[in-house]
Amino acid sequence: MDRLLENLTINIHKNKSLSVLLGRLDTCVIIRTPDDCYIVDLINGEVSRCNGDLKEKAGILITGSEEAFLELLNGKIKLRTALKQNTVSLKSSVRTVLLLESILYLGIGGLSKIKNQPV
Repeated sequence: MDRLLENLTINIHKNKSLSVLLGRLDTCVIIRTPDDCYIVDLINGEVSRCNGDLKEKAGILITGSEEAFLELLNGKIKLRTALKQNTVSLKSSVRTVLLLESILYLGIGGLSKIKNQPV
């Protein structure tokens, strides 16, 4: 999971179309599995991993199994689908959920999926 989050961060930094989405976001995402906790800062268009304690400013809390997060980070399932299937739960506003879904989808190569679809 560490490697997938690192790859997602690298892809987000490479993808210029995400700068518009990230530029408006100033929050901390906490991803909690039964065995671990991952903290990702989304500040001023930058994405970075944190290795500290849970932050007071956490705007997004996602909990679920490691398998569910692996499916999300591998692009096998969209965030809203995982929420509907109750494989993950999320504490955040609807607007932030949609924004996070876009960032996850585009950050794992969704833009290339869109470009390769027949018209």
